[in-house]
Order: sequence, then structure tokens, then C-alpha cells
Amino acid sequence: MVAKFRQTDQETPIILMGYTNPIERYGIDRFAKDAATAGVDALLIVDCPADEAVTLQSALASAGLHQIFLVAPTTTDSRLARAAELAGGFVYYVSLTGVTGAATLQIDSLAPMVSRIREHIDLPVAVGFGIREPQQAAEVSRVADAVVIGSALVSQLELCESVADAVSATSEYLGPIKKAMDAARSDMSEAVNG
Repeated sequence: MVAKFRQTDQETPIILMGYTNPIERYGIDRFAKDAATAGVDALLIVDCPADEAVTLQSALASAGLHQIFLVAPTTTDSRLARAAELAGGFVYYVSLTGVTGAATLQIDSLAPMVSRIREHIDLPVAVGFGIREPQQAAEVSRVADAVVIGSALVSQLELCESVADAVSATSEYLGPIKKAMDAARSDMSEAVNG
């Protein structure tokens, strides 16, 4: 699918998200090579923290692929430092402890943690988990480099019966979110420059 997509789009970054076991079963070096050949840019392997990533990360780096690491409110400074050594592309801050889509993001606790991550890791910080509404996304975009919306979008797509429905639902759902984020960033830019 990635190779087919790359026939018409060489610019859009593609990140595969999954688990270690299928990659190991496929063969780590072979997977990394095939993913890079297809046009993948990075992998987010949710059950592969930096502490356990040496073999996998080495194969990915050799193939020119970034490994994106998850960090959480419970991530220690030593683990942040380890992620800093290996991470590429960006860092994904899982802003909640618990199951994705099950809780609500507490915006007040976000800025201090994003600052703490930036003390250790010199990469963009994407924030996800618990972001469903335009106002939440706008507030997150004021402190983070990217906003990740997963479960809420999947819930919208589950109602779709065709690709056309999915495209329409995605636009309808994400349009107001993008507008709110653009307005928040514009306000920030005016505050800095004005």
C-alpha cells in the first residue's frame, strides 16, 4: 500500500504504527529494508521502549528509517535521556495514563511535561491521547509541535460504509479542529510579534 501511495505522493511522511512481534516474525533487517524501499519514513513501535530498542533501532537506522518513541507522564528522566539517544523524527507524548480514547486530557499538566521532554530531547513533540474537540487541539497546539488524534477519528470512521463516506467524515471531523489550531497558532504568532 505504501509503495502504491508513493507512486503519486513522494512528500507526505508515512509512519507505520504497530508492535514488535510482527516485525521480528518478518525478520527485522528484511522488514526495515522492505519498509524503506516501499517509502516508509518512520516507525512507531508501541511495545518497544528505548531501553529495549537497540537491535531494532539499529536495523531501522541502517535502512534510513526513524524510530519514534512514546513517552508518558510516568517516564523517568533516565528513560527520556535514553530516548534522546535513539529517537528520530519526533517524540510522541502519551498525555494520559490508561487506555487510548478512555479519558480526558488535562491541559494544565501538559505544558510542564512538554517542557521537561524538551530538556532531554531535541526533537519535535507530538501530543496525543484524550484529544477529541477543536478547543482541546487548539490548546495542545499552543505548547506542542503536533497534535495526534486517533481514537476519536477512528470512532467517526467506524460509522462509514464506503471510502467516499470515510473521506467526507474525516474532512468534516478534522476541518474544525484544523481551523481551531490555525487560529491558536495565529494568536501565538501575533502575541510574539505584536
